[in-house]
Amino acid sequence: MPKIIKVVLAVVLVFLTLFLATSQIKAQYQDAKEKERLDQALQDYSYQFSKYEDCHNKYITDRSTYIAFQTATAKNSAFLTTKDCLSKIYDVYVAYLRYIKEQGNAFNWNQKDTEKNQIFKMLDDEIANYQNNKKNVDGLKTLEDTVPYAADLKTYVTKTTYPIVLKALATYEVAESEAALENFVNLSDVLKTFVTSRVDQTQYASFLANWDSEVADIRSASVANNTAARTALSKIKPTSNDPANLNDISKTTAKTKGELQRAKNIFAEILKTI
Repeated sequence: MPKIIKVVLAVVLVFLTLFLATSQIKAQYQDAKEKERLDQALQDYSYQFSKYEDCHNKYITDRSTYIAFQTATAKNSAFLTTKDCLSKIYDVYVAYLRYIKEQGNAFNWNQKDTEKNQIFKMLDDEIANYQNNKKNVDGLKTLEDTVPYAADLKTYVTKTTYPIVLKALATYEVAESEAALENFVNLSDVLKTFVTSRVDQTQYASFLANWDSEVADIRSASVANNTAARTALSKIKPTSNDPANLNDISKTTAKTKGELQRAKNIFAEILKTI
C-alpha cells in the first residue's frame, strides 16, 4: 500500500535531521595531527551521509513506481531500497559518533582524563551498538516489516543516542572552557614573574597593581561563568534530548571566552614594560 511507503519515508528521514544543529563544537586544536584526525572523521561522516542520500534518491524513485503501479515487483524494489537505506543509516550514525568523539580530542583537557574517558566510553559503546545491530536489518522480509523497525530505530535515536551526543558536546564545552581558564591563570603567573624580575617594581608599582586587578577581574568573571556552566551540565538528565541544555551551556562558556579574549591586550601591555 502507498501509505506504507509514505510512513517509512517519514520515519527514515526525520531523525537524521536531529543531529545537524549539534554536529560541531568550536575547539582549539591541540596540534596538526588532531586537526587532521578531526577533518578525516568529518569526511568519513560526509561520505557515509552522501551514500545514504544516494540511496534515498533511489528510494524516492522506487516509491513513485510502487505508488503508480501497485505491483509486487514494484513493492519488492521499494522494500529492498528501504532496507538498504536502513542499513546505511547505521553507517551514518557510526561515522557521526566517531566524529563527535574526535571533537573531544581537539582540545587539551588539562588532566581531566577521568571525565574524558567517561564520555569516550559512552560514545564507543554507542558506536558498538550500531555496528552490532546493523545485521538486524537483514531479518526484515517485507515492506510492512520496515515500518515498525524504522519507528523503533527513530525512538532509540531520539531517546538514547541523541542524549548521549548532547551530553558529550555539553561536556566538551565546559571542559574546554575550564582548561582555557586554567591556561590563562598559569600564563598570567608566568608573565608576572618574568616581567617583575626585569623591571623596577617601584617605578611600575601602580601599573602592576592595576594589571593584577585586571587579571583578577577576568579570572573572577570566568570562574563564575564556568561554575554556572558546570552546574548546568550536572543537571542534564541522562535521558534529556533537549538541545536547549547545550545552547544554555554554550552561551555561558562563550562569556568565559569573551573574558579571556581581554587577555591578549593585557598580556601585550605588561610585556611592553620590559
